[in-house]
Amino acid sequence: MEKGPKIFPSIRSDNLLDLYIPTNLKALGLAIAREKAFQTFFTPLDEASPEVIPIPALKFTAMIRLPARDLLEYVRAGQTTSTNGRLELDSEAFTISTKEMRWSTVTEFKVAKSDDVKFDGNGRATYNFNYLEPIVNTLSKTKWSQELILEFGIDMPLRISVEIPDAHLCYYIAPRIDDETKKMEIVEERSKYTDERKTSVGAGA
Repeated sequence: MEKGPKIFPSIRSDNLLDLYIPTNLKALGLAIAREKAFQTFFTPLDEASPEVIPIPALKFTAMIRLPARDLLEYVRAGQTTSTNGRLELDSEAFTISTKEMRWSTVTEFKVAKSDDVKFDGNGRATYNFNYLEPIVNTLSKTKWSQELILEFGIDMPLRISVEIPDAHLCYYIAPRIDDETKKMEIVEERSKYTDERKTSVGAGA
């Protein structure tokens, strides 16, 4: 379904969709009934495999439940500064931040331990928002995913979970542990140093 991102945005809420497998084709069909036209798309089907993909055995140290639309707003705000953003959760606050040279965006709100916020240690990791935004955007438009569960840790993958009728849907995004993460840390340290210098100069005056 590599063509999906080009097809799906063109579908309107009043269009009728039909997924089916033609009897004479080894393919999955998508039929779209529009106001003045009827379109059909086909994608080849691979051979069914008995292989079961294992669920990653991860021990997350931080969890927070957020409305999907709120998270989408925070992620898009961060994207105005950088494609990579850091999520942090501790006993005091949940923070989404992005930094690129002299520019930065920070969204922070206070938290308290509850059914919606849990932590066994702190959570802090950097993720590519170009992967995160499409997932959250899609989930924010569905009636059964008004709230998302985010689970992560120190430089761990991010798991995004949502409860749907008779199922539990999960997405995983790998953390960014590379020069980009180091650059964010350097910018952060420079910012702290600048603030300390201003405080020192002010006190000397």
